[in-house]
Amino acid sequence: GRLDGVRQLHAAFVVVLRGAEHAALGIGAVGVVGALRQDHFFAVEVRLLRVHHAVERRVLLARDARAGVEHRGEGFAAVVGEAFALDNQDLAALSGLAAASFRKGDWDNAHKHFQMMLVHRRDELVPEQITDALYRLGCIKREQGDLPKALNMFDKALEEDELHEPTLVALVDLHSRQKEWEQVIHFKKQLLLCASTDSQRFKLYDEVGDLWEKELKNPAKAIEAFSEASALQPRNHVMLHKLLKLYTETSQWERTIEIIDRIAEIEERP
Repeated sequence: GRLDGVRQLHAAFVVVLRGAEHAALGIGAVGVVGALRQDHFFAVEVRLLRVHHAVERRVLLARDARAGVEHRGEGFAAVVGEAFALDNQDLAALSGLAAASFRKGDWDNAHKHFQMMLVHRRDELVPEQITDALYRLGCIKREQGDLPKALNMFDKALEEDELHEPTLVALVDLHSRQKEWEQVIHFKKQLLLCASTDSQRFKLYDEVGDLWEKELKNPAKAIEAFSEASALQPRNHVMLHKLLKLYTETSQWERTIEIIDRIAEIEERP
């Protein structure tokens, strides 16, 4: 009869609780079991269904928060926001809310949530998450116009991972804005250690050489960088002409003749 139905529903509810994520445990379970001893069967059924749906929703939100950290849709912020409202101790929801705020350009909330992760939950984060949070705090401060604090956050990110590529790129941009060219070169050289292909390395050496030549007026250092680039792409016509120009300007005639010969060979045998 109705009692058997309630008992079956209770048994199913216990299974749901046992299989649920830790975040979903403890939602009125004791009260529900106590209510089963009463005779108000209909009220018990309703309460069981409500609690079951609350548990189910909480588990689904936690799952969506974990699975959708890189989700780009407009609904993601609402999902993680609701998950965090249900359980503000859920690290996945907090992380998702921080990421969603960051993507929206909601810098105040993004800063608050990434700061919460680092201050209150740091021991639960893996090193990559700590580095990423520090990097994003740096980006937030940069976007808010606070360059000294941005620089401080980026430096802290590199203390965690000295070859964190997004942070190195951000530091190149930050120092470029301030026309601190030697710092730009320093971080581009760090990016060389991250580069996975010769074409990436070639581009970085080319950029470093241009900075030495045009911004810092140091032809010797420019030649050094362009030579490294030319070693990666020996038949690159543009790079050979950059070297030819600098060797001529610095009166390095033997090197000049060598480069002319290389250019002539390329033109004869394209």
